[in-house]
Amino acid sequence: MNDQPVAIQQLLETFADAVIGLEYYLEALKNDRNSDDSVLSIAEESLQALGHRVVL
Repeated sequence: MNDQPVAIQQLLETFADAVIGLEYYLEALKNDRNSDDSVLSIAEESLQALGHRVVL
């Protein structure tokens, strides 16, 4: 039972990594049409860690 807050915090941090990765990519895309798609890997890995299937 004591591990639940830690597990929830870890899930939230992983979700935040996904959102930040996507936000960074969109901002880079807005400023430079030739932005590097590799920044999406953080978002993809984070979503997969949360149990979501990533389809490209």
